Amino acid sequence: MPFHTFGDIQTAAEYIVYAIRTMYAQTGRKVTILGHSQGGMSGRWALRFWPDVRTKVAEVIGMAPSNHGTRALPVCGVASLTTCTPAVLQQQADSTFIKALNSGAETFAGIDYTNIYTRLDEVVMPYASGGLTTGAGRIANIEVHSVCAGDPYEHVMMGTVSPAVYGIVMDALDHSGPAVATRVDRSVCKRLYMPGINPLDVVSFAPLLTGIPSLVTTPVPLMTLSGAPMLKAEPKLRCYAYAAGC
Repeated sequence: MPFHTFGDIQTAAEYIVYAIRTMYAQTGRKVTILGHSQGGMSGRWALRFWPDVRTKVAEVIGMAPSNHGTRALPVCGVASLTTCTPAVLQQQADSTFIKALNSGAETFAGIDYTNIYTRLDEVVMPYASGGLTTGAGRIANIEVHSVCAGDPYEHVMMGTVSPAVYGIVMDALDHSGPAVATRVDRSVCKRLYMPGINPLDVVSFAPLLTGIPSLVTTPVPLMTLSGAPMLKAEPKLRCYAYAAGC
């Protein structure tokens, strides 16, 4: 994604649209969108405003998704006194981007939606706002602690380490429809990390480690390591997001 996902999410969504169309054309099979944080939400922008991709997507799985934005970063955009990256401004709970994203229906018929969230989330607040409720899609909103009561992982670890999240994701992938909390294999609760992760192998943690500097600076106004432009207000909505169209 441009600027490591810190740029305008509307532009990132165009990359997602292209990816969906390309993968569907190459395989003839419907696509699953699996994303963490912003990635659990941005695919929904593609589905909302590019109707042709809806028939090409089987399910959307969000790990700590920012489906309704967050109230954890209130300093950004306050009275235009400071600057933040476009994606941070767009993910404010009261942003025009979030309002447009959830205008009309949140989900669409023929697509399964699994939204996984944790009460320990320090980024998406309130944490349960990651859930979806409207539209004709089949929806499952699952708090990770309903599967593994002792899961200790917060926002960042949800999509990178948490074995409980892994279990829920695999349940959604392995069955028709969204995930079902009571069906998830509880053996994952005995693990400290998801399969494929080795804490003794720095290479397996490299993506997380290399992303930490940018993640740490996400809530910091006036500074970013992503190269994204710093703005005082969120980017204007593209013309297609308005009822009048372009």
